[in-house]
Amino acid sequence: MKLPRILLALALSCALPAMAQAPVTEQIAFASVRKVVREEGVFTGACSAVVIGQDTAYTAKHCLASVLRIDGLLVESSYEVPNKDMLILTVPGLKCPCVRFAPKRAQRGDRVYAVGFPFGDPKVTTRGEAQQRIIYQGGHFLVAVLGALPGMSGGGVFSVDGRLLGIISGSASGILTVIVEL
Repeated sequence: MKLPRILLALALSCALPAMAQAPVTEQIAFASVRKVVREEGVFTGACSAVVIGQDTAYTAKHCLASVLRIDGLLVESSYEVPNKDMLILTVPGLKCPCVRFAPKRAQRGDRVYAVGFPFGDPKVTTRGEAQQRIIYQGGHFLVAVLGALPGMSGGGVFSVDGRLLGIISGSASGILTVIVEL
């Protein structure tokens, strides 16, 4: 017996992960974050990165290693952004979807979302709230209650409409997350 198309569509939509049912801007934000594999002769860990354009991504500067790969592609070059825990990576062959940038910075109390690869896999989304803005060693950072974990560094922090606010720099006590603002 064949199910009517409407019942089949309903059954499939219930079986899909929550992110697949999210608005298109949130889907793009989720898809734009990729895993970064750090290699120092052998595998040494993983971070996250955000695709900002064809062949271009952001990650955290502390993720730098002698060899970086995103989606199996070798990072050709990197540029360290002064006064920020941030690298701009050139990765030939890296494809979009690419993020859209937020038109303004997050304010205290704004809902924010972090996407990354805690402990290397799988990709997760956490949500939280912007707390305060700090300046440290000349760089501008946002502190949020997000619960980022090791491996999420370099991943994206997004507004409720899926626009990039910054990248994850680190966390304190697994609750507060420090974000490099763009």
